This record gives sequence, C-alpha cells and structure tokens, in this order.
Amino acid sequence: MWKLILGLVIIVILGAAAWWFGWLENLLPREQSVAVEESVTSPEQQVVNDLPTSATDASDNALTQDITAIEEELAGLGDDIIAIEESVKDTPVTGVEAEKERRLEVLSELEARVVLMSKVTPEFKQNLESNINSGREALTTFEVDEQALDESHYIYTLVVSQAYIAAAADRAATVINMIAGVGVKLQARLGTAQSEGTDIEGFVSTLAQMGASLQSAQAHAQVAIDTVATLAPTESNESVSANTEALAHAQAEIKAAHADLAEAQEIASAIIADLPPLPAQGADTSTVTPAP
Repeated sequence: MWKLILGLVIIVILGAAAWWFGWLENLLPREQSVAVEESVTSPEQQVVNDLPTSATDASDNALTQDITAIEEELAGLGDDIIAIEESVKDTPVTGVEAEKERRLEVLSELEARVVLMSKVTPEFKQNLESNINSGREALTTFEVDEQALDESHYIYTLVVSQAYIAAAADRAATVINMIAGVGVKLQARLGTAQSEGTDIEGFVSTLAQMGASLQSAQAHAQVAIDTVATLAPTESNESVSANTEALAHAQAEIKAAHADLAEAQEIASAIIADLPPLPAQGADTSTVTPAP
C-alpha cells in the first residue's frame, strides 16, 4: 500500500507501508478561552495552500473566491463518484473492436484524471500510470479476440475501479485542505472581531461542527483507501466475491466523505455570510498572522 496525506499539513511520504490521513488537531479552538487567532500549525510544519487566494488573505473577496473554488472541487468529487459507479458496474459491449475502443477511451479518461492527482507520492502516481499504459499496450500491441477480452474484463474493471477510488480520495484530500485553509482565515477574522468586543461564542461552536465534518470525511476516505489498497486481481470465486464487496464498500465510503465535505462547505459558507465586517479604518486586520 501507499501513503496519502489528508489535512492542511502535507508531510513528505517516507515509504510505501500504508495509506494514511493526517489531521490538524489545532484547526478549531479546543476551548472557548483559547484565542481564536492562535496559530494552527507549528513552525516545523509545512503548510500547503490549495486555495486560489493567498493563505493569509482573510478578506471578504478572498473568502468568496475560496468558497467558489471549493464548490468546484466538490462538483469534481461528484464526477469522480460517478466514474467509480460506472467502473464498478462496467459491462462489455458487443463486438471485439467496439469493446477495445471503449476500454481505450476509458483508460485515456482515467489517465487524464490521474495526471490531476496531487496528494499522492510520485511513485504511486507512476504506478497508476504504468497500469494504465499496460492495459493500453495489451489492447493495441497484441492480437485480441473475444475470449481474451472476456477473460481480462474482471482485471480491467478492478484496476480501473481502484484507480478512480484513489483519485476520489486524492481530491477529497484537496477539499479538506481547502476547507481547513478557510477555517484558518475564519479564525483570523473572528480573532479581529473578538478584539473589537464582538461575542463569538456561536461562531466557535459552528466552527467545531465544521471540524467534525472534516474529520468524518477524512475517516471515510481512509476506510475507502484501506479497503481497496490490497485487492489482488485473482479470479477465484472467493476472491472475486470478496473484491466485489470491497469495491462496493469503498464506493459507499467515498460517497459518505463527499456528503461530509458538502456539509463542511455549507457551514463555512454560513459563517462567512454572518462574519462581522472588517474595521473600516486602522491597521489591516484581514490577514492571517504567521506563527512566530
């Protein structure tokens, strides 16, 4: 298996022992007495900004752009879910040439999707691309008849489904990063409001709900990856049954992660809509203060 990092902090992957998702424990205020402008990452941590705006820009305009980008990524995750559903239920078409062309088209679309993956190691990404190229070469280099297509269909379906599930988990990691980044900006804004005497108790509670949704999404995506990472394309009746069940379970977990992320995005949007305005004069308080 391979390692995948979820969360605001992306840590360099050191090996291929397991997939795992990191979580920012300090994303949200742990107690109401904790100042909301408290840095959410330590100086040793490497912060990766997946938002379209600067990680330190907490202005209304920046937050609007951030939410729009998150919505677009969520829509993309929805497309990934559709691709998973289609690959899991894949059915060959009649005719050798028609089936070859269909598979080649699917592999090309999958290759384009894999190129966009950004939260996996180069080695894992290369492995996915190698599997795609191997499938393409098998269809174009060697003479393929109906029997060969029938015998290879199960393995083809398993490989494509695994790759799309990995791609969906990768995109979920990006969305979690983005929403977590918005959470940092909201903390900065609420810290400013608190310093101006605004009661932020309700906001802190709502931020906690957003954090819980992100944590749940992370857990679901982790289960999806764990479920499919070690599936082997053996064709015994027992293996086929177990793999089919595993793919269906992973598919359900990705759907659950998507639902959690959609909820977190809605919460973030609601907080942004109700944010106290920035001070009209004085020092610029619309930026996140870096950790000392």
